[in-house]
Amino acid sequence: LLTEGTVIDLVISDFRLECEDTGINVVRNIRSTLGKPNLPAIILSGDTAAERLDQVNKQGLTMLHKPIKAAQLRSAIQRELAKSDS
Repeated sequence: LLTEGTVIDLVISDFRLECEDTGINVVRNIRSTLGKPNLPAIILSGDTAAERLDQVNKQGLTMLHKPIKAAQLRSAIQRELAKSDS
């Protein structure tokens, strides 16, 4: 369970989750619960449809397409954390 005292530096979520939920909703809920509207987040997906990318971009989130190489993930994490520092 998340509470206001929970410390999270970055959220990484798959786009498609159980029960028709999405990573976008997860990020939105975590940000709201923690009171951190700019908490860095990365969405992972094997879905390369333009609509999916558009959905993620409209939320100001970064999307990585599967399969994801370790170096690609590290780079995305560093970029997201650097954004939150500025």
